[in-house]
Amino acid sequence: MTINFFPGYVVANEGCFYWGWFTACEMQLFLVIPLLVYIVEFRLKARKFAQVLVLLAILAVGTYINYHVIYVNNMAAGLFAPQDISIYKLWLNKPYTKLHSVALGMLLAQLFLGVNQAKRDGEFEAYLRNSIFRSGWVASFACLASFGLLAFLSTYPRSANNDPASWSREKSAIFVSLSRPAFLMALMCLFYLLWLNHASGMKRFFSRRMWAVPARLSYGMYLVFPITSA
Repeated sequence: MTINFFPGYVVANEGCFYWGWFTACEMQLFLVIPLLVYIVEFRLKARKFAQVLVLLAILAVGTYINYHVIYVNNMAAGLFAPQDISIYKLWLNKPYTKLHSVALGMLLAQLFLGVNQAKRDGEFEAYLRNSIFRSGWVASFACLASFGLLAFLSTYPRSANNDPASWSREKSAIFVSLSRPAFLMALMCLFYLLWLNHASGMKRFFSRRMWAVPARLSYGMYLVFPITSA
């Protein structure tokens, strides 16, 4: 469970069992996440503002770490740039470059549990009235903005892919460090809208039975990956 740190000279597609970095990285994160959950969910349970501050602090630290690693090592946002030969061992396979995902995942869990609790207590209507998305117009705008952000983040680095040198070191570091949490926040917004029963068309589409097969297949592959990767 330390192969993403030792040996330190391994680059992508080289070395013994290099593809197992994902399992090692997750194991290392799973050793830390229970402590974060304990602090946020139990020590700060009665202080919602403090909970949000802690999660935002983890998000900020994780984003800065990504920026620092990319900037200091002069890595490019474009694919297959020559200087990115070390991006695998310095950035991709390290658990501390995933802290932003941990923070946003915990925040999404808070939202999910809040909606579920309101439904169980019969207070969903009151919860919805107090939500920022209580208005259908606001929800529609948030939905369109989320899809727009996903499209922008997916297409904006085309120039960097075509010519990695066209982007400065700082521009690459900023895009890489901010695009990951921004992509996740757009997905979170869409999930939250669905939980609040907004975006009915999208909800009907993703509620179709056909999605059960790829969902179960992909989740099953995730569960057996530590075994099959060996």
